[in-house]
Amino acid sequence: MTVSDNRGGSNSQSFSIIVTDSSANEFTRLITGIVVQSSTGRMWQDDQMATRMTWSDGNAYCASLTLGGYLNWRLPTKAELESIIQYVSPNRYLHPEFVYTPVSFFGEYWTGEGSPMPYYVNFLTGVTGYTFENAELYVRCIH
Repeated sequence: MTVSDNRGGSNSQSFSIIVTDSSANEFTRLITGIVVQSSTGRMWQDDQMATRMTWSDGNAYCASLTLGGYLNWRLPTKAELESIIQYVSPNRYLHPEFVYTPVSFFGEYWTGEGSPMPYYVNFLTGVTGYTFENAELYVRCIH
């Protein structure tokens, strides 16, 4: 680009626009069944445990979980669980690093919020909603 002033002077400059995918390195899998979210520093459980349970059982499960040597796990908030929603394909709204997290029509995951009607997220549809505490949904804990 050339810029000219009203006295006949000019200056030429060139510009480059670099576009990157900021989500490319958002998640990193650790060998211990944990996925780390770089924007928050949070650790997500992503091991082969894929059992449906009630909301209170899910809370108890996370509270007693030891994974990768870490204690103090819990159910994620609605905002935290929504933060890992990522459009991957028409039938998958979860980052590919989460290899052990089932994605199916009835694949709702509990959040830690909303008693007596806790929120959930479905990674097949990207939909959030709420249901009764005694429903049996999947659990993914956060640290």
